[in-house]
Amino acid sequence: KNVIALFTCYILWGFQPLYWALLSHLDSFQILACRIVMAALFSVLILGFTHRLPELKALFQNRDIMKILLPATVFLLADWAIFIVVVNAGHVLDASLGYYVTPLVLFAISVAIYKERCTKVQLLSLAVAAIGVIVSTVAFGSFPWIALIIAVNWAVYTALKKKVQIDGV
Repeated sequence: KNVIALFTCYILWGFQPLYWALLSHLDSFQILACRIVMAALFSVLILGFTHRLPELKALFQNRDIMKILLPATVFLLADWAIFIVVVNAGHVLDASLGYYVTPLVLFAISVAIYKERCTKVQLLSLAVAAIGVIVSTVAFGSFPWIALIIAVNWAVYTALKKKVQIDGV
């Protein structure tokens, strides 16, 4: 069940640039505004149908959680904006490389901030991924600034969200 959900998410994520390309005649920030409104509306509807709106209200009233979630929201907004602008400008490979690099940045954050340790198999996986990034960067032909910005931005968002134990919905 979870594997099917995972693959469905990755397939939808993979086709997402095609969707944004269909909207390329619109201003990227109009698309972003629409995405924000629709995501908020959809989230409130889900919470309403599942009778969880009081959880949302309690979340907004918790200052300690909001001190973390507000900056996380800024990083999520930046990710959405960068992705839409980059894809609409025809730089899909830059965005793809950024999300490919993200786990490496997350690993660095996990070790540096959360003092996590990894096994030899995980280190081997990290090395293989790093080699993939190096090969992709060399093939790219120039320093992948956009990819690096996406990777760091998403990794910081993820690290912030890790600090609060709340349901994804």
